[in-house]
Amino acid sequence: MKKAGSKYVVVFLIEGKAKQDHQALSREISRRFNVADDSKKIAPHITLKHLGEIQDPAQLQGLEKVLGNFCESEKKFEVNLSGINYFGEDTVFIDVELSSALKGFYHRLYHELFGLKWMSTNEYEGANIHFHTTLAADDIKKNFKSIYEYLSDKHPSYTLTFDNVTILKKDKSHWRTHKSYRLK
Repeated sequence: MKKAGSKYVVVFLIEGKAKQDHQALSREISRRFNVADDSKKIAPHITLKHLGEIQDPAQLQGLEKVLGNFCESEKKFEVNLSGINYFGEDTVFIDVELSSALKGFYHRLYHELFGLKWMSTNEYEGANIHFHTTLAADDIKKNFKSIYEYLSDKHPSYTLTFDNVTILKKDKSHWRTHKSYRLK
């Protein structure tokens, strides 16, 4: 029987006031509507690449090398988070504006990651990516309309410095930082 690996994801970690406000709003949604508090499971972030399960340590080392080399040559840029949006009735989030800087960065990153022979894709990546930062998900369907109505008077707006690429590893039910790289 094959040993199960750990799940990984590549993200931009949100920091500072935007992180604090995001966590506070996630906690408020959880408290008001009796749904899971996403801020307890994972730090506020923008997903860049969902990796799924990695079993082979050599694959993880290859990923670390690719990301380390990539980030050494990439410059920081600004990214804007603005407004509330949703996917279906099971995810509410703060939208991320798709600037030319973010689009170019993502295209270059995606190209580098697919130099790894084991890398796979899914329907929500590449040209179909919708950058966002999740406030509540999964167990919200029964309260979706009330949650979305509650959020309708919220107008989050942040300009952040996109300065990191981070690998998160799922540890039981929580995501932890495995390795983080700074852009120059």
